[in-house]
Amino acid sequence: MHSKKTFYFNPNKCIICREESSYRHVGNFELNAPWMPSPYDMLIYQCQTDNCMKRFVPLRSASGGRLLDEEHPITIEWNNNCHACGEVDSYLEYRTPENDIITSPDGKIECWYYGLGLYDVYACSSCGHVFRFYNGDVEEYHREKYREEFGIFDKEERMQLLMNSLAAAKDFIDPDNTILEVGSGDGMLSSTIRETLGIKNINCCELDPNLVKKCEDLGFKTFNQSILDIKNHTFDIVIAMDVLEHIVDLQQFRDKMEELVNKYLILQVPTARTGDCPAIKFDGHSHYFNPYSMSKLFEKSFDIVHFQVGEKNEFARGKELLFVLQKKEN
Repeated sequence: MHSKKTFYFNPNKCIICREESSYRHVGNFELNAPWMPSPYDMLIYQCQTDNCMKRFVPLRSASGGRLLDEEHPITIEWNNNCHACGEVDSYLEYRTPENDIITSPDGKIECWYYGLGLYDVYACSSCGHVFRFYNGDVEEYHREKYREEFGIFDKEERMQLLMNSLAAAKDFIDPDNTILEVGSGDGMLSSTIRETLGIKNINCCELDPNLVKKCEDLGFKTFNQSILDIKNHTFDIVIAMDVLEHIVDLQQFRDKMEELVNKYLILQVPTARTGDCPAIKFDGHSHYFNPYSMSKLFEKSFDIVHFQVGEKNEFARGKELLFVLQKKEN
């Protein structure tokens, strides 16, 4: 069931102690950062409850830096059912740990951010899955902005990370397998699989047209479309490293994997990373996973046959989870 949900800062309810009518505007400071189009004049509120007294900085919206308040809300179509486990009406605002603060440039004022520093981050009360809402077309963002804004890691760093990931999954890959890599980027992982494991039948799927050409130049048949739009194809193995978090409709992805995969689905995803705040600017990550939310998402058609935690700078710059899922027999 979809309903309207309007996001705005409620100046009358403390985000920490939840006391009603407790905030008072106590000052301002200017905040500047590389991702900001211009410096923000941040408003500082403070809870007046005796055992709290936490300072708080309301979020400013991404468009124009205006405050998300009752005069300038963002209204969206909202589905409060978990994207991973499907539990009905299970999303709650994801709260920050107590050390998540913002400090003024002069170092004299420390304030809390709202929720996880963001108005758009939620956690499922059933499976713990973390979801981030993006007020726009996520696929269009990835096609037109993602690589431009965040680029690609240094080649040497990427090679080391993907070799670690490949070592964790290679026992499930045979030379005669047909493979589809989703979100193939410039083709580095597919090239490495071809060279180190001797796989000849590798296909790529990539949204960015510039990277599609790079994959094609390396000799890979490449689908320049969303993985959800691929039809009339099957593959022994589908590999999606750091891709699933970029796809909003996880259950549609799962259904597509049931259609495409013959044997194994190999996934690498970011975990919630012990409550760390996602990037203040949307970085393409709509989801943060945990082992239970992943098992609930795929339990109908896949069994997890291998699971491995990658610590920071092992599979990626942050903590990651790597899964090998085997398709269940009908």
